[in-house]
Amino acid sequence: MEGYLILVLGLLSVFLLYAYTGPPFTLKYRGLGELSVALTWGGPLLVSGFFVAASGGSLLPSVFLISLPPFFIMFSIIYANNYRDREYDAKAGIRTLAMLTAKYGYQIYIGSLITAYIINTALVITGILPYTALATLPTAALIPRLARAFRDSAHDIDARTGLLYAIYCLIYGTALMIPT
Repeated sequence: MEGYLILVLGLLSVFLLYAYTGPPFTLKYRGLGELSVALTWGGPLLVSGFFVAASGGSLLPSVFLISLPPFFIMFSIIYANNYRDREYDAKAGIRTLAMLTAKYGYQIYIGSLITAYIINTALVITGILPYTALATLPTAALIPRLARAFRDSAHDIDARTGLLYAIYCLIYGTALMIPT
């Protein structure tokens, strides 16, 4: 049964990669691009693949919970990118989630980042994550700087958020591999 689930996850990933701009789906043009990118690159599908390999082919429900913190940070990257590009995208006929929610853009961006850390901490408290996963918390110190850059419409806000993602995931991944 789990083999079929793994196959479905893989096919979902391929579908989302195509459907981002591929017809007839064109998720990017319908306000669903951020979600499809975050699902494909930000956690649930990638982390599931890792844990399936690491657990000898078992797909445990906790895998999806463990994938949520990277998912929310990845969502912030693509959201920030599309928020910055919303005028260009409007001229090109693209309707991103960032365009549809522009009034609340700052709150969505910061809320997504903070949610990653809240979930991380909650998963440690509930015993789903090892206590070593708390080593990611100091990276939250980057959020105020990112918040200012987002408010100032920094041209490289996606790259700055990507740096947070890279640092966070490096620490997160290492923390998950350390025996406790």
